[in-house]
Formats: sequence, structure tokens, C-alpha cells
Amino acid sequence: MIFLALALLLGLSLFLILGKPFHWKTEITFAQTDDVRPPYVSGTFYPSSPPQLKEIIRSLLDAEPSQNLSGPIFALIAPHAGYAYSASTAAKAYAQLKGHKYKRVVVIAPSHHDSFPYASVYNGKAYTTPLGSIPITGFPLT
Repeated sequence: MIFLALALLLGLSLFLILGKPFHWKTEITFAQTDDVRPPYVSGTFYPSSPPQLKEIIRSLLDAEPSQNLSGPIFALIAPHAGYAYSASTAAKAYAQLKGHKYKRVVVIAPSHHDSFPYASVYNGKAYTTPLGSIPITGFPLT
């Protein structure tokens, strides 16, 4: 059910971005890359200093109350532009996760460099951030 919701969300996002229906390829292309993806925009779109980044995130999340939702959260839409542009809006979304625990999180995002009519999956072992590495469980999701 979570996968279906995320797939529908991605399809709607692509329709809104492209202005036309999106047709999926029957295969998924895996990005050829290093085992651990470095934080390419650290220090540009968000602070590279771990204490500074922690403080910004903490203060943004502390400023946002979580809503009293009647059911579980299956999908969350949040912007990911530079902190100066979207951090407070993203914090409003992420604040809804306070008190919830998840075994797996699926991140769906557009490419900032290329346009292609299929899904691209990063097949490395982790994403590195100023706050540490985030392990990737791999594909297919089991």
C-alpha cells in the first residue's frame, strides 16, 4: 500500500512538472556511482558544520507542532530546495513524523541534471551527510 501511494504521488508530481502523462519504462536503470554518495551541496544549500546543521534542524522542528492526525502517515511531501528557501516548509511536513517510527523510508526525487522517462535508482551503500551516513537497504525493497 505504501508503494502504491508513493507511485501515485510520483506520477502526479511528474504530471504536474511535465504537463503530460508520464509513461513508465518496464525496467529500472541503476545509477552507476561510487559506493557512498558524498554530500555534493553541503555548505551551499545547507550548513556543512554538524553542530550548526543540528541546531537549525532542531529549532525548525521545535517551532512546528505536529497535527493530531486520525491515522498513520503513508506518504509525506516536502520540498528539498536550499534551506534559505524551503527549510521552514519542510519542517512543517517533517514535524508530522514526531513520535512515529518507521522501518523503511523511500525517497522519490527528480534528477537535477538529466531528463529521462524512467526511474533511476542509486545502487550505492549509503548517502553521506554532515550528520553521518545513511545506509541504503538496496533494491528490491524487501
